[in-house]
Amino acid sequence: MTDAPFEPVTIAEIRKNARETIIVKLDQFKGSLILHAWNWYLAPDGRWLAGRSGLAIALHHLPALADALQKALTSAIERGHLPPS
Repeated sequence: MTDAPFEPVTIAEIRKNARETIIVKLDQFKGSLILHAWNWYLAPDGRWLAGRSGLAIALHHLPALADALQKALTSAIERGHLPPS
């Protein structure tokens, strides 16, 4: 932990298709640090806008989420839904 001022940081941009992307970032909301993975869409005027769907969880849940995602990846590979990495 640090007392340094918090600066939001984008971790990844995951392109879903030509009109949608998921932006994953460490952010802050009402004073709490969060992991924010939100769906963005391309508006008709060419701007990217935040959609209505996404995930925002307190950072203290991040280890459990990372574990669950790793288990999902392992399961998908074992079942033949994804190639081994």
